[in-house]
Amino acid sequence: MYFKKRRSNNHFIISALIIVLITIGLVFVLDRRGQKQRDARRFADMKQMQTVLSYHLELYGEYPQISEFTCFSDIEGLIEGLVPWLVTLPVDPKGGNSANNPESACYNYRSDNGQEYKIRTSLEQNDFSMLYDGGSSDDWYEVFTSGATQW
Repeated sequence: MYFKKRRSNNHFIISALIIVLITIGLVFVLDRRGQKQRDARRFADMKQMQTVLSYHLELYGEYPQISEFTCFSDIEGLIEGLVPWLVTLPVDPKGGNSANNPESACYNYRSDNGQEYKIRTSLEQNDFSMLYDGGSSDDWYEVFTSGATQW
C-alpha cells in the first residue's frame, strides 16, 4: 500500500515537470518568432528611409544634415524635409530612444556633409546581417552611402 501511494506522487511530479517544460518551450518559440517579425519590420523601415532619402537628394541636392548619430524621433524638422514622401518617421517596433546604445531600439541617422548618410539600428536576432552589412560596427545593422562606411 505504501508503494502504491508513492508511485502516484511520482506520476504527478513527472506530469507537472512535463507541463512546465512544454510551457517554457512555447514561450521561447513565440519570443523567437516575435523577434523575427520585428527584425523584418526594421529591414523594411530601413529600405523605406533609403528610398525617401534618395528622393530628398534628387529634390534638394543634399541629405538632411545631422553631425552625430541621432534617433529619428529626436531630429527636429527632419519630417518637414522629407514630406511629401513620408508622413511619419518610422519608429522601431520596440520604441527605444538612445542613439548610441545598441540595446536601445531606435533608428539612428547621420549625415555630416549632406552628401553621404548612414542609418543604423540594432537587430534582435543575432544573425550575419550585422556582421556582413559592410559597415564599421558589428553591433548595428547599417545602411549607408559609400562615403559613410567608416562612421
